[in-house]
Amino acid sequence: MLSSALIPPQRSVPKLVKISVLAEWLDVSTASIRNYVRQGILPQPIRFSVRRVYFNTAEVRATLQRLEQPKAPFPAESPRSKPKRKRRVAR
Repeated sequence: MLSSALIPPQRSVPKLVKISVLAEWLDVSTASIRNYVRQGILPQPIRFSVRRVYFNTAEVRATLQRLEQPKAPFPAESPRSKPKRKRRVAR
């Protein structure tokens, strides 16, 4: 599971990091990072050229923290919220 706790503290982290460094921090492969970007789990990287891809550490940290927040459960349905089924009368 991706976690913002895996990224070092902000005071010791550069603003932009290579995809390989981010993959090392999150303990996943670079292919997984690219897949997470494609799926929209991680933000789009900054591309300086085809091979030079950097991620903004603040954006990645914020995204991972947002993913870690628990989601509110769906409200329980009351018995009256479901439409009643009509009974068929035998002829």
